[in-house]
Amino acid sequence: MQIQAVLKGAIAQLSEGDPAAALESLMPIYGTMEHDPKFLRLIADAALRANQREHAIAPLRQLAQIDITDHAVHATLGDLLRQSKDFQGAMFHLAQSLKLQPKKPEYLFNLGICLIEVGELKRAEAAFRTALEYRSDYAKAAFGLARSLEAQNDLVGAEKVLLSMLVDRSTDTNLWFRLAKNRHERGLHEPTLEALDKLISLPSTDPAILDQSLRMLLALGQIEKASAWLVREGSHYPGHRALSALSANLKQELGEADYLEIYEAQPFAQLSIGMQCDYLTLLSLTSQGERGLLALHSTYGEVLHEWPEEMIEPYFQLLDSVNRHEDLLASIDAASIEDSISVLWRLQALIGLQRYEEAADVSEALPDGLLDDQYALALRDTARHLSAPRTFDLPIPHEVYDLSEEMTATELYELNLLVERQLDRLHGFSRAPLGQSVVGGTQSPGHLFSVPNRYLDALKQRLMQYLRRALLDKRLFSGEHEFDRRRGSNFSMSASWSIKVREEGRHVPHVHSKGWLSCVYYVAVPTTIAERKSSDHNAHAGWLGLGRPGVYTGLDHQPLAFVKPQAGRLVVFPSYVWHETLPFQGEGERVVIAFDLVPSSS
Repeated sequence: MQIQAVLKGAIAQLSEGDPAAALESLMPIYGTMEHDPKFLRLIADAALRANQREHAIAPLRQLAQIDITDHAVHATLGDLLRQSKDFQGAMFHLAQSLKLQPKKPEYLFNLGICLIEVGELKRAEAAFRTALEYRSDYAKAAFGLARSLEAQNDLVGAEKVLLSMLVDRSTDTNLWFRLAKNRHERGLHEPTLEALDKLISLPSTDPAILDQSLRMLLALGQIEKASAWLVREGSHYPGHRALSALSANLKQELGEADYLEIYEAQPFAQLSIGMQCDYLTLLSLTSQGERGLLALHSTYGEVLHEWPEEMIEPYFQLLDSVNRHEDLLASIDAASIEDSISVLWRLQALIGLQRYEEAADVSEALPDGLLDDQYALALRDTARHLSAPRTFDLPIPHEVYDLSEEMTATELYELNLLVERQLDRLHGFSRAPLGQSVVGGTQSPGHLFSVPNRYLDALKQRLMQYLRRALLDKRLFSGEHEFDRRRGSNFSMSASWSIKVREEGRHVPHVHSKGWLSCVYYVAVPTTIAERKSSDHNAHAGWLGLGRPGVYTGLDHQPLAFVKPQAGRLVVFPSYVWHETLPFQGEGERVVIAFDLVPSSS
């Protein structure tokens, strides 16, 4: 009688629209009723309605064993397992459902998604095409087909699918976004802008789509269009972290004084944790660290271990930005953080306090997670050098290669001129984006060489041919232990960007933490730099400097090596080598392309 009362009560709760309460009342009797099909259907239904999918899987498994001919049970279980990322289990039950009901487009769609996830792209494509044969207007299957074609690198085929969908779905923002992304990945500048312009004209879209679309516009050099769209649509998503950070960066890049308004329009304590972190990071990057520290302590007090975990690293960054290294060291000891994060900040604090021998000792036991981190290696080299300058030199290995050795002066001039014109489209900023190390210049967004362009492609091909010979045949920098240790049978480009620096502009000392080999190619160099001689006053203005540490050490350092910029010149060095651009005076812009290579096995 008690069980019957529970069942009746659960049914009533379901009919009253309270599935969570129904599920809660059914769970205690599950062990007693687990072989009763009606009960299993009831508890699975309650779990699904309550959006507690994990509680629906077990009863559905039982039902699938009790009645192997129930296609709906297999299909629902398959979909749940897909959402739980158990793709093999999902495919088994979806295949069972299709044996029983082979013409169900929904079943074919779910199977296709699983097949994509396990890399069976041709089978996925076939599943989506079959689903569309049974139901030509099934949009989810069409999107799945486009996705499977994209995964097979058939971007043209995917575009055809997307265009066919526009006939009936001309106001679908997701469709226009997918079309823009497809064209952008193919390097189709104007067609990408056409799709984005259509997206801009539609009513407000999903914030994730808006964020990614804005970044496409920035990659295409459309900063003002991106800014205007964000101003119009961003108000629909107050408190959205990614859009708020993007808004602040865009405003700062356009030279607007109120670029932090989106964070400061309400008290710091009322911001989400994520937005608090972003705001503190922006303050530390714009020399306003003390403001950030005041906001932190006013909100969370002085007891560090009672703070939200996400606040710890922004706090460390603030302390470092105002050179409060004693406080930083004490805070590292008081906080519970990952070993690798602790080591990096401890090294910076000890170096900043001029406790070089202690820093060197810490650096000799880098955790495994930092052994390939180029910033950690640079800090270790700095600590070693400062603790024993007669024993350890800061590494400054570098190599210079001039394309003029393989091209005529006319060919080289034309190539650089055409590349520079392409780069002009990507530098609409008035200043460098926050977080980048350029001062008095700008850096292009995104992966420069990822968008095909005939002139950039031609340049990349020449540079990579030289680097292939240097790295694989001549074993460039052989003997540099940390560089040699990672050398493999091949390499790939992990990042690329362009930098424009005007008069008095500079690039502060830094390293590329995720690189292996860092490369700088000079596209254009102002006459005042190109004609400067090593004997001139301020001889190295505008040159590349190597070896000056990029962290506070308490000492006055100078670069240990210099390279004169020259159009058509490529300079390469291990990514753990500190490097910088020195300021210059005179007209013109210093235009470079920078990129990193990392080892690969194919």
